[in-house]
Amino acid sequence: MPALTLSLMLGTVFGSQTLGLWSTSGRDTSVLSALTPRDVKGWMTLEQISAGIPIPLPDLYALMDIPADIPPDTALKELEAMVQDFAVSTLRTRLAAWLEGTGTDNPDPVAPAEDHSATATTQSPPPASTIGPTQALP
Repeated sequence: MPALTLSLMLGTVFGSQTLGLWSTSGRDTSVLSALTPRDVKGWMTLEQISAGIPIPLPDLYALMDIPADIPPDTALKELEAMVQDFAVSTLRTRLAAWLEGTGTDNPDPVAPAEDHSATATTQSPPPASTIGPTQALP
């Protein structure tokens, strides 16, 4: 009886995987022809990202400062060890900006916000003798 139960359980799992009804990797659920930056995964290659977003390979390399000698069939998870400061999450953010049209240009840095607290007029509190018991401080 235990052998029958075990064979039924394993037969169901392997049979479902063979028929394509059971997937544990997530690779089958990604549609590579219509990627969004949120869909980018570490197992994908530079070629797949370029074709799915679509972004030209030279722009993708420039976007993440990837050296030109790295082949386009390199997986993103391998790039994390090969390229300094490379992260899939950073790639997702930069791809989203690129798709919005701000990723390829280097805009001028934004000036820091002015500190208006120093120029604001401060009102000194009224003398203690003018404050009555029902009056509130400003």
